[in-house]
Amino acid sequence: MPLEKFGNNKAAINGLTNSIINNKLNHAYIIEAEESRDRIRFAKEFAKAVLCQEKRGLGCDKCITCRKINHDNHEDIFYLEQSNKTGYSVSDIRELSEKLMLLPTTGDRNIAVIDDADRINTFGQNKLLKLLEEPHPGTIILLLTANRENLLETVKSRCVSMNLGIDGESTKRQKEKALEVINIIDKKEYYHIFREYISKYVKTYDDAIALLNELEKIYRDRLVEDTEEASHILNIILIEDTRTDIIKGMNRNSAIKKMYLKLGGK
Repeated sequence: MPLEKFGNNKAAINGLTNSIINNKLNHAYIIEAEESRDRIRFAKEFAKAVLCQEKRGLGCDKCITCRKINHDNHEDIFYLEQSNKTGYSVSDIRELSEKLMLLPTTGDRNIAVIDDADRINTFGQNKLLKLLEEPHPGTIILLLTANRENLLETVKSRCVSMNLGIDGESTKRQKEKALEVINIIDKKEYYHIFREYISKYVKTYDDAIALLNELEKIYRDRLVEDTEEASHILNIILIEDTRTDIIKGMNRNSAIKKMYLKLGGK
């Protein structure tokens, strides 16, 4: 799918395409979409639009550059991989920084792609901040995430943010689950009822983070509708704290239980 036809945020995509054509790219972007596969697809289309010499701003999908990008073996594109189960570490960011110091092999750009960027721990994000403040010449960093609010404010402030406006089927299912959870919270049900529900759907780290992301979005929507309701702000803070606890390694069931009881459950 060409970059110009990607996602539902056409104004942002058109602006990005013009920036590529006019060589006025920022050194870092936060790309927000629920599905990892959509984020990765976008990153590839972006890279083709930037690096393709045949159709700059679009990508031709036929030249050697585009074909290498499609097959994940372009020399100047670096996909950061997590070194441990809990997320990216400082050493991961340090290794990426060293790679980006190298001159591009085939063109004038190095592109770094970090999917699930919100899984970079706090120390790693502070290390990344140094890279964002003093970018290596020709470097573009793509931070891909399901929820940009999980990133440090200092990181967000140094990036151009873009929401692709894509909602996949799993996103819809997550929202339905989150609404059911909020219904349990609003009724102030006993914890064992909440636990029975959660145990059916939250089986992995990713399940827990996805649920917390959807809960936060719902409470933020409520806050927009009722700006004077302070409990919405407190609930958002609790959810953010719970997500941070899980990212730092706290048992997800313990973290979610603590959150539920603080949200008013019994």
